[in-house]
Amino acid sequence: GIDYSPEQLSAFILAKLKHDAELRLGHRVDRAVITVPAHFGEAERQATMRAGELAGLEVMKLVNEPTAAAFAYGLQKIGSDQRVLVFDLGGGTFDVTVIDIQGRDINVIATAGDHQLGGKDWDDCLLTYAADRFKEKHEFDPLADLAAYHDLRQKCVSAKISLTRRPRIQLFFDAQGKVMREEITRESFQDLSQALLKRCESLVLDVLEDAELQPQDIDTVLLAGGSTRMPMVRDMLEDLFGKPPAKDIHPDECVALGAALTAAIVEAESAGEEPSIDIRTHDVTSHSLGMVVYRDEALFNSKVIERNSRIPSERTRDDYVTTHDGQTTMDLWLVQGENDSPLECNVLGHFEFYGIPPRIGGESNLSVTFRYNANGIVEVEAM
Repeated sequence: GIDYSPEQLSAFILAKLKHDAELRLGHRVDRAVITVPAHFGEAERQATMRAGELAGLEVMKLVNEPTAAAFAYGLQKIGSDQRVLVFDLGGGTFDVTVIDIQGRDINVIATAGDHQLGGKDWDDCLLTYAADRFKEKHEFDPLADLAAYHDLRQKCVSAKISLTRRPRIQLFFDAQGKVMREEITRESFQDLSQALLKRCESLVLDVLEDAELQPQDIDTVLLAGGSTRMPMVRDMLEDLFGKPPAKDIHPDECVALGAALTAAIVEAESAGEEPSIDIRTHDVTSHSLGMVVYRDEALFNSKVIERNSRIPSERTRDDYVTTHDGQTTMDLWLVQGENDSPLECNVLGHFEFYGIPPRIGGESNLSVTFRYNANGIVEVEAM
């Protein structure tokens, strides 16, 4: 009977992790480095910071998950320069990032992703298929009954995991005294979820295009996230790159390990000490930042900081002018996204500037500085 915000639910999970860590370590944990999908925008990053604070943590830094994975991998490979593609498919989000590891520098070249694509979508494919088969047989929709829905979802998740180890499985399901037994093979599961796999492949090709690279230019494909265990994902990547993905890093743990290494560096720097790990990471923005302008009788997204710019990133524009005589205020709308139409982008905020001297239209200039800080969060100032 209680409504919870996403931040509160996330805070419960973070508080549990904090509690478990404190039990294991035998002392308090007050600060955290938190990883986020690289494709997270401003709203999601701010919400993650709030969730950490609600859980009683001081959030020292937000790190993009593919960058954290590359950090963990790069620590093992110090001295061997290589170009890495990190394919990060989790339960609910997908990121793909191209990274150069050069000596002790980890440079992110380009990133793309979809934070509405993940392992749950593969679960849903099986769930819809099984529910349709049950409805054909018994004229009852298990998705319409809450208990049957949860039971069938759990069985479909188990079936997906089993198909990673076995070429075929039997799916048993009963509801309202009616029983269904259905054989599902890897091939049939792949057919059901082909569109999802295509979305992943398309984003891989997009990020290669952004980085101006061909598949053969990639030395290593790194896997992060539990959903990369699906054989269809690994087969698709092997077909695309002509070599199997690397197996020398744990897909479930590499992101957390990279976050811990980052925490060691941030902690040392804040204490004025020399970090014990001599690796530097350089990340990029995952979304363009722009202002809404009026041009040719239409609204237009005037990009100020382009996607895949290195962060922290700062740009100043001083060509914003008043449009009518006697104007003393100016409205600026800030958007995040790639579309030329600001209506297709995420609105970050509305800034109203006061105290402009009343002059003839076009004679007063506003200089605006836009900034992505080290956490990928937007800051704005104007004069």
